[in-house]
Amino acid sequence: MRPLHSAGAKDARSGGFFIRVHHRFKEVAMRTTQIHLVQSFRRVQVFHDGHADVVGTVDTNEARKQLDAAVSQIDAAVDAQGTRTRETRAEVNKRRQLERELIGKYMTPLATFARSKLVGVPDFGALTPSANDLRTERLMQSARAMAKAAAPLAVKIAPYFSSGFLQQFGNKAQAIQTSLDARENHRTARKNATTQIQVAVKLGRDAVSTLDGQIKHLIHGNAVLEDAWNTAKRVTQSTGVRHSTVPATVATPAVVTAMPAVQAVPATPAAAPVQEVKVA
Repeated sequence: MRPLHSAGAKDARSGGFFIRVHHRFKEVAMRTTQIHLVQSFRRVQVFHDGHADVVGTVDTNEARKQLDAAVSQIDAAVDAQGTRTRETRAEVNKRRQLERELIGKYMTPLATFARSKLVGVPDFGALTPSANDLRTERLMQSARAMAKAAAPLAVKIAPYFSSGFLQQFGNKAQAIQTSLDARENHRTARKNATTQIQVAVKLGRDAVSTLDGQIKHLIHGNAVLEDAWNTAKRVTQSTGVRHSTVPATVATPAVVTAMPAVQAVPATPAAAPVQEVKVA
């Protein structure tokens, strides 16, 4: 019998792999943008703290308090997001191991036995599930149907397998379901943390926008502080392109030396045709 498979080839052929890669790149790009925004928030805080003699009145206003609160919220949410991400990955690895054991140790042997000894029994189809795309929820549906169909046949099945085979089968399937539920809980918590980050980032941007006008008023005319402030609030992006600080070289027009005009040499008149002189 062809063994049952939990994942892999069919998923790759159906395009699932490329969809996951696309979502992964999108997620990384969004996270990178958030990181750069938070870095700019911290630079703004450092600028305020380092130039309290000039912008000290700004440090106690509502915009600065909003910025500080946003940074604190982002830090807490990022920690929670990282924890949930690690927990989700650990749960996925655990579930995959359980799936391999369920399929290889219980479902495949039982399906092989059913095709040999149980042809014609009720729910025979449930005892011999398709080998296509058996993973996560679909695997659980097949496992539950298989266990339900095998229960009335326990007496026939028992002599051919170890003691407690069907009970162990059910326990393994339940362990996978528990792992699936835990994964969804971790994903939900991670999504909530991501939403919190997005909300806090918006608060931070609004705060910096408000502070921008106040700071520009206080440092107007101080070229050094104006340049430092513009650098602090700027959000850099990792585009992979390095922007040179050297100003672009202005193209120098090529100097064309005028050549003296060459006087036209009068054309030599064409020689008159020689007439043949006849002798009388």
